[in-house]
Amino acid sequence: MDFRIAEVTLDEGSIVRWNPEIDRERRVAIYDLLESNHFAPASKLAGPYRLRLEIQ
Repeated sequence: MDFRIAEVTLDEGSIVRWNPEIDRERRVAIYDLLESNHFAPASKLAGPYRLRLEIQ
């Protein structure tokens, strides 16, 4: 089975854009997550998975 995150999306309405440096760090963090992720979900549902992040 494919237990990995294949896509990360950000809720643009809840993500604050402070400055270009923070935006760059955010993009690097998402890239690193996509390239180096591995996990085993408790439900064992087949992936790959899509992850959506938002701030509430």
